[in-house]
Amino acid sequence: MSEGWFPILFIGIISAIGILIMSFKVTRTVLFITSSILSLICISLFFYSLTDIKSWKGFAVGFITISSLIGIWIGTIIGMLIKK
Repeated sequence: MSEGWFPILFIGIISAIGILIMSFKVTRTVLFITSSILSLICISLFFYSLTDIKSWKGFAVGFITISSLIGIWIGTIIGMLIKK
């Protein structure tokens, strides 16, 4: 069962690492704005997957976007705490 969840978890981990690396190179304001924009994209893609795709592929896209959203905010929170 873990083989099916690997891509979803991998996307979340990669997005968290990407935001964390970005937090070392930009200011806190730019980090927060970037995270907010990426979060809006993830949320809109999640709602698109629920309303327009309406199949198992839609659920997969929804799980991937939620995983990415969680990774983005975990990376943002850790990056903000490190930059403090």
